[in-house]
Amino acid sequence: MTSEVRISTSKNVHNDAIFVMNEIGIDISSNKTKSIESLDKDFVSKLDHVITLCAEEVCPIVPESTNTYIGQTKTR
Repeated sequence: MTSEVRISTSKNVHNDAIFVMNEIGIDISSNKTKSIESLDKDFVSKLDHVITLCAEEVCPIVPESTNTYIGQTKTR
């Protein structure tokens, strides 16, 4: 399953992400980040992998069946 990057607080998407996506013709400049809590629980439960870019103690909790990575380290 393919998804998009999301973080725990809503704000503008990072300029580097906008730049990289523009390189392949995708404009995400008007997108906002979203918390995992705002997503449909059924959608979240079907995710195969979640890659977080935050400190482990503040990262969102995802279903046990999901492979979770913090940076490059698999946590479960």
